[in-house]
Amino acid sequence: CERILMGLEQVMELSVAEPFIAPVDLNRYPSYASVVEYPIDLSTIKARFDNRFYRRITAAQFDIRYLATNTEKFNEAHSYIVKQARIVTDLCLKIVKETCTVDVSTLYRQLLENYRSSESEDQNQPGPSTSRHRLKAAAARSMRASRREASRQMGPFDWKRECRELLEMLWACRDSEPFREPLDRLEHPEYYRIVDTPMDLGTMREELRGDNYETPEDFCDDLRRIFTNAKNYTTEKKSRMYTMALRLSALAEQNMKRILNTWNNLNK
Repeated sequence: CERILMGLEQVMELSVAEPFIAPVDLNRYPSYASVVEYPIDLSTIKARFDNRFYRRITAAQFDIRYLATNTEKFNEAHSYIVKQARIVTDLCLKIVKETCTVDVSTLYRQLLENYRSSESEDQNQPGPSTSRHRLKAAAARSMRASRREASRQMGPFDWKRECRELLEMLWACRDSEPFREPLDRLEHPEYYRIVDTPMDLGTMREELRGDNYETPEDFCDDLRRIFTNAKNYTTEKKSRMYTMALRLSALAEQNMKRILNTWNNLNK
């Protein structure tokens, strides 16, 4: 939707949004990938709107809320960047929820003032029952409710479609470039001495088209194999390939978990 894209672009122009525009640099923060299971950033969210990836608004809201969730998980609870993340999250949620164009500058000033007021209240109210803690608890409840609603609206579960959409989403990520096709045996003979069972996204795409996966577990096994192979072959943890594998693996795992949980619940 053009209205949402325009609003997101305006948010990304604000200085408060700067830390969340692009994926976290794993060269600078190598522990981030092990702490944060589902990395997300504004550029990725905007690209997903551009590509019409979100079939429901609840899916977009889920991603947006993770901007704050991830920041809170990786940083000190009362740090400035956590406050920034909450403001950016609230801005984006408002843009997505409203049916008319949002005045981003005005809304930003209002949110900033609200957070300042809430901080003043916190300083005067000792103990865990401060407004900040209440806001955080309310946000957690809201996220759980959104997940339940998204699950309720899903309808009949087509795991093959879900796997296909996951594969296309991963393919669209820049980090997937080294994993789209098999490595050339002549250029990388050592790869085939180290890796017993090569796998790539292109091969998986053909397997899906050929209806060769019997269960989503089979699909997920192959997908995980891509990243396991990459890590076994590229042992230098600061290398570009290793970093790309970590980021893409984290994104894949979060989505695979959702697919497998739904599948397992339906087949109990």
